[in-house]
Amino acid sequence: MRKIVAFLLATTILLSMCISVSAVESDPQPRYINTNQAKIVMGISDTGLASITITCIGNSNAKRIQSVTYIERLVGSSWVRVSIGQTNNQWTESTTARYLAEDYSHQLTTRGTYRAVVEFTVSGTQTEAITLYSQDTF
Repeated sequence: MRKIVAFLLATTILLSMCISVSAVESDPQPRYINTNQAKIVMGISDTGLASITITCIGNSNAKRIQSVTYIERLVGSSWVRVSIGQTNNQWTESTTARYLAEDYSHQLTTRGTYRAVVEFTVSGTQTEAITLYSQDTF
């Protein structure tokens, strides 16, 4: 009888460890108030052309989506904003629709590690701020 109880106990412990490990491995998705999805993707070509795509999809609470997008270069241990020829070296967009998607590009002249940053402000039930990053090397 003791062997059966020990076997059942060992099996229960082993199964509970498997269940908790699989839960840890899954990628947690952020929970937003006014937003179903927010995303930024940046890629840099071999010639240094940085291409950025931003997307923000609001849910039924969303009344306005605003975005500020810019590029930063890693200098030492600090991120420094890249001059892109726009006011404040950033691209800005705003819409009262529940969907905002934009593509940007900029020719980089110096090799290094870069990241694109987008700051979404989604107004609705409450104002929600979302900052996302996408990194690549040229």
